[in-house]
Amino acid sequence: MSARWGSRGFLGLSSGWNEVEPTAEYDWPHWTDGARWEIRHGEDYEVPTVEMKALVEAKGEELKREVQVWMLGEDEPQKLRFLFELDRLSRAIKSGGDNVGWGVFGSS
Repeated sequence: MSARWGSRGFLGLSSGWNEVEPTAEYDWPHWTDGARWEIRHGEDYEVPTVEMKALVEAKGEELKREVQVWMLGEDEPQKLRFLFELDRLSRAIKSGGDNVGWGVFGSS
């Protein structure tokens, strides 16, 4: 089951969107929400971790968003951690809209 993680460790397990993963269906709406995620081979995905990393990176390209991806594990990585960066407007909306920074229109 995928989990979010923070600078001090895990923030908690996700709601378990899918206990048995259908082939090639992933929780992209949650995984691309701007939170940090850790997913595990055999629980969240079945393809080799290197291939899943490529899928995460491809999703970033598809969404035109920066994505940071780390493979975790010794000889054969068994987990991925990743973070899809939100664009400036999405970050502002998520934070309550206080820092949208539209600027000053006109001059005085």
